[in-house]
Amino acid sequence: MNEILLQILMVLLNAVLLAVTLATPILVPRLVRLLAAKRDVATNEVEQEKRAERQSRIEDACVTAVNSIAQGYVSPLKDAASDGKLTEAERKEAFAKAITAARKHLLTLGIEGVDVSSEILEDYIEEAVGRLKR
Repeated sequence: MNEILLQILMVLLNAVLLAVTLATPILVPRLVRLLAAKRDVATNEVEQEKRAERQSRIEDACVTAVNSIAQGYVSPLKDAASDGKLTEAERKEAFAKAITAARKHLLTLGIEGVDVSSEILEDYIEEAVGRLKR
């Protein structure tokens, strides 16, 4: 009885080993593709989070810069103007000061070494100015 059970177990074990041996060339590449796809999804999520964080920091720097320039540069000029408005030259100067202040603030937020184009800063600064005027 023990010999028959042992022979049956050996036949089953050989069958399992044969199945695993035959399935390996099929399953391993699929497993590798699955793992690569999961890695790519995780990498994309991390990259999206990094981009969102960077974008948030740039936006914060621009809002801080606009608020600072509004209080320290624009408000005194408006108060001194007879009509309470900035001239076109003063507006351009305030905008340039805001870009410079935003770049400096980005350095304090740890964005140093990252090239942030003036166009991107201009867009964020225009948005911040629009919010400030509301």
